[in-house]
Amino acid sequence: MSKFFSYTFKLFFEYKLSFRSLYKCDIVFLDDNYSKLEFKNKILFKIKRREIFFYYFIKSIILYLFQKKYDLKFYYYNLLYKKLDPKVAIGHSENENIINFKKFYPKAKTITYQIFGWDRSTWLYKEKISRLKKIYDHSDFFLVYSNQQKLLLKNIGIKNEKKIFVVGSVKSNEKKMRKKFIEYDILFISQFRKKGTLWEYVKSGRIYKNEKFINAFKKNQKFIVKTIQSYCKKYNKRFQIALVASREDKNFSKNYEIKYYKQILGKFLPDERNGWSLSETSALIVVQSSNIGIELEAAGHKVLFLPLDLRDLYLNRMIDLHNLPDSKAINICRQPNKKKIFKKINFLLNPKLSTYNRKNKIHFDKGNKILKKIITNITR
Repeated sequence: MSKFFSYTFKLFFEYKLSFRSLYKCDIVFLDDNYSKLEFKNKILFKIKRREIFFYYFIKSIILYLFQKKYDLKFYYYNLLYKKLDPKVAIGHSENENIINFKKFYPKAKTITYQIFGWDRSTWLYKEKISRLKKIYDHSDFFLVYSNQQKLLLKNIGIKNEKKIFVVGSVKSNEKKMRKKFIEYDILFISQFRKKGTLWEYVKSGRIYKNEKFINAFKKNQKFIVKTIQSYCKKYNKRFQIALVASREDKNFSKNYEIKYYKQILGKFLPDERNGWSLSETSALIVVQSSNIGIELEAAGHKVLFLPLDLRDLYLNRMIDLHNLPDSKAINICRQPNKKKIFKKINFLLNPKLSTYNRKNKIHFDKGNKILKKIITNITR
């Protein structure tokens, strides 16, 4: 009984009570439809992050108190998913809701899709491998960015390739992007984080989580932004920064980020549209290691990657996503060398260069045809 009260208490304080009505649907999104997927002639239902449906929660408490055959969690999810009765559930690779769903409603099909590029080094430790395997085991279809990412799964012991589909970025595939009038020659994708944010990194086979990595990362970010500013002054180019705070999934004031860039650049007039919107009006996108870089490049944008070596930590390949260009590619530079970066920007801004070919790009499936064909086959 003490477990019951502690669990109930936790739910009330950590989750948001919802009074929305539930209804029978074809597709339930377990990630609040993170990728804004659209389906024709399908009944959809979105479960928001940390959302508890009040009526079903109270009903599950009553069932638990009178029957006590199962735990509260069992009664709640049983009621919830039986009411929705979906044919398919969709979630992303960083959301474990797919595990709960499959456990309590096994008759429906489950689809998990990758939402950012997996790194060679940070995926070599047990916690992440174990978590990913659990999500994979509870998925009927597992959608990944590229053949390289598929190979990574094989290397960590995930070998049932029949349910792995290479589709690229589901989020990027769904966006109806088109090039508009060019307002900016160069757009930098910010990776600003609030003070106190810590990032994990791997060094000599051990996991660390302290300020050293993010401080080294910020030092490189400052160098990149100053270098782009110098380039634009020299060649009379227009420069803008896509703010992290403009993203829907980031919850902090733009003022902190704007102040941060004003301290670096002196003068900075932000355009508060998000990175996806700004990329449509920019000739060249510059990223440090932001996932949007590999997504935009797959969709046909010119992208310069500057994952500068973190020599402060002797981590020459800390930022080493499988789908970054190789070191000889024209659109990557790992050395904090202004002359080299200027040369690459000049090449990529050449109006005669409409696009460029390189190895290891992630797949691009415009409109998510592969995913939607899977859904059609399940729901017909």
